[in-house]
This record gives sequence, structure tokens and C-alpha cells, in this order.
Amino acid sequence: MRALAIDDQLSDAHALLGFQYTLDRDWAMGERELTRAIELDPENWRAVQWNGTRQMMMGRFDECLRSFDKAVVIDPTVPDIRTNRGACLVASGRVEEGITAIRDALQIDPGYPWAYSQLSFVYRMKGDHAASVETRTHAEELLDRPDLAKRLRAAFAAGWPTYLRELLDETKENFRSPTRRASILAEMGRKDDALAALDDSAATGDWWLFSIKYDPAFIPLRGDPRFQAIVKQFETPP
Repeated sequence: MRALAIDDQLSDAHALLGFQYTLDRDWAMGERELTRAIELDPENWRAVQWNGTRQMMMGRFDECLRSFDKAVVIDPTVPDIRTNRGACLVASGRVEEGITAIRDALQIDPGYPWAYSQLSFVYRMKGDHAASVETRTHAEELLDRPDLAKRLRAAFAAGWPTYLRELLDETKENFRSPTRRASILAEMGRKDDALAALDDSAATGDWWLFSIKYDPAFIPLRGDPRFQAIVKQFETPP
């Protein structure tokens, strides 16, 4: 905002402000700032991608995909755009297409760890535990954490519940998304702890919070008023 007070024609500043409003779930202000950023610079792929993220969080999946497709055209070399496009497909229920889209990101950059991390989450959603562990440990190796990858593989060898406990410790140790922590806690049956993690996610503006609407780990929580109050934050005008 200080930057815009000096020069209100800065596309990047409007984009960053719009993304922050989006994380705060101020949908109207997020749309205003991101739209302005794109008006000022239609080739600003970050602004276009973040606008797609806003649309994804709001459940406007067709609009979201159009935004990500536009961002890919602007800069086809950015793996993050394709990874998030895959996340949008998964969120909309097109899981297999989403996996293919995320793997497209790895065709651009085979060493991009966050594509593997996202694949791990999707495979865990599907119940494909072996693929989830394989992609997660590969992500950790790319992030130069071979010891952690080794611990996760050893934990999986001892059984899925042991792996989840090790994964939970890892998310705390490396300050990962509180929404992802909540997902693991929910899958472990630790309902109150999962809800506490979701409260933390809402308070800190974790952008993955919108995934509670489609992550099957949260099915046991959907009847809880505390969970419903968080989901309500994503209700937007038609």
C-alpha cells in the first residue's frame, strides 16, 4: 500500500495486495486489486495466476482454468502455474486430469519439488499410499532432506498409521501448511486437534484452507458446527 501511494500504476503491487486480500478471504477487494493488476499489465503472469487462485478458492473452477491457461500462454516455462492448474482440476473433482496436469509441470522442470508434494497429497486423497509416499519422499530429496525421506520410507514400511505419525511430525518441524496438518490429524481420527489446526489455518491465511471442501480426510468433521463455520468463510455471492 505504501508502494501504491507512491505510484498507483504498479501492477505487481496491486497483484500482491489482491493476493493478500484473497488469503484473508476478502473476495471483493481481492478481485478489485487483481483485476486492476491485470488491466495495468495483461502480461503479468503472477497476477493472472493469483486471480486463478482466487477463483479456485471461491469454487469458480471454469474461470480458474481459463486464468491458468492464460498464465501458461504468457509464460509456458513456469512449473508452478501448471501445478496449480492441476490443483484446480483436483478441486473440481477431475482428479485424474489433475494428476496429468501436475505431471505436465514436471515435464517443464523435473526437479520442481512442489509438484511432487502436490502429487503426494492427491495420491493420499485417492488412498494410493505407496504412490503418496514415493512422491513425498522424492520431494524431500529434491529439497535436500534425504534423512527425512529415509525416515518417511522406514515409517511407511512399518505401516500407514506409523507413516502418518512421522508425516505429522515433519509438518510441524518444517512449518508446513496447518491445513495439511489438519488433514493428517483428521485422517488419524484426532478430530479436536484437526479443528484446532484449521482454526490456525484460518487465522494465518493459509491458502490451502479451501481444500477442506474436497479433501476426503475431512468427511468425519463435516457435521461439526466448528467445521461448518470455517467452510462458511468460502461462501461468496453468486
